Parts: sequence; structure tokens; C-alpha cells
Amino acid sequence: MYSDAIRKKYGPALRGVIFILSQSATVFSSACAITYEHSEGAPFAVFALFDRIEHPARGRDGGAAGRPGRAYLSNGKALKGKGKQIVPAGLSLVMELPGGGGLGTDGDNL
Repeated sequence: MYSDAIRKKYGPALRGVIFILSQSATVFSSACAITYEHSEGAPFAVFALFDRIEHPARGRDGGAAGRPGRAYLSNGKALKGKGKQIVPAGLSLVMELPGGGGLGTDGDNL
């Protein structure tokens, strides 16, 4: 909770919520989504450096590759993986973060 005392001292801020999307049967692989919005509904800038949107993590020792991530606005508009972008007032930034690539094949004792 972003309290009035903190707001007076530091000003408005971004707040985020994290959701677990999945946990794979593949060892050490999971994914989550994070939603960011401005505490007062104002626009804010994002300096994106999202490598895993176009280049998912590779698996190791026979493990499957991870899934690509996504970055988009709450209205569904996709964001680019690199560079400065503005999230308009009243919208949220949604990032679906992929898990890593898999490690080993089914039946491996790691």
C-alpha cells in the first residue's frame, strides 16, 4: 500500500503486482507476469531492454527451449523489446516473463 506519508516524502510511484503464470515439468523452469501502473494514473516512461522477447532462453543437456516473453499495455498494444516508450495515463505495463530453458530430459536425475 502506497501511504500518504510516503507519497508526501517521495512523490508518486509505480506499483506492481506479480502473478505466477506456470511452472513447467521441466526442471528449473517457470514463468510470471508483472503489471506496473502509476500510483496516480499518470503516464510514465519505460526504458525497455527485453532480450527474451525475440530470443528465448535455450535448453541445456537435452532440455527444451524456454518461451519468448511479452511486453504490452493493458489495452493490448505490444511494446518494442528495446528503447524508450511511454505508458499513457490510466494504462498499465504488463510484462510476461518467460522461465529459463529446460535442463535435462525426462527421467534424468539432476
